[in-house]
Amino acid sequence: MDSTRPEPADAGRSGAPRSGAAGKSTLFVSAAMAVGCAMSPSSALAASIDPAPVVEKDHSPSGPSPHRTFGMFMDVGVPDGAAVGLVVRPKFDWLRIGGGVTHNGMAPGMRVGVTLDPVSFPIGPTLTVEGGHYWGGKLPMVSDSPSIAYNYANFHLGLEVGSRATFRFFLRGGVSWLDVSTAQFQSATGGGSGIGNPSYSGWLAPSGKLGFSAYF
Repeated sequence: MDSTRPEPADAGRSGAPRSGAAGKSTLFVSAAMAVGCAMSPSSALAASIDPAPVVEKDHSPSGPSPHRTFGMFMDVGVPDGAAVGLVVRPKFDWLRIGGGVTHNGMAPGMRVGVTLDPVSFPIGPTLTVEGGHYWGGKLPMVSDSPSIAYNYANFHLGLEVGSRATFRFFLRGGVSWLDVSTAQFQSATGGGSGIGNPSYSGWLAPSGKLGFSAYF
């Protein structure tokens, strides 16, 4: 008698699904591991590379340069003598108000004025009105010279070269009104002439000056 016991007919069929499910699970795990291995070098490489530097944009406002309110000037001319002083432009580049000290070789003085500079070109015309005063002083290298003092007013057209906002050379010319007075005239003439201290009021033409102005 054959002692081998026959297996049930459905044994093979019942085992087949179990082995198929196990195979699919194994295949899925293998695929996941393969993807993980493939991604790991890329992640490590990406981590080792420094990010690109971020360039910050310049958000500072771009536009015209700021208005320069204060400046200085120097000039020399007739009847002003030599002058140095300060300039103020309250709000606009075309309006200048200046004041300074002067010297004519005899005595110190002072001067104030206004200049209109309407053209913002490297070469521009100007109009200047000024008033000045000189205290009494004697003629240099003249013994017993009378003392001479005067007031004056300038009415000058000018031509200026340079930047209206920063630095300009100027040449101005026109007419001036003078009010001249003298003192100690009799002592200068010996005291016996009987002539009083002369004075003069009138126009001086031409008059003018040469100088520069700078702003900071």
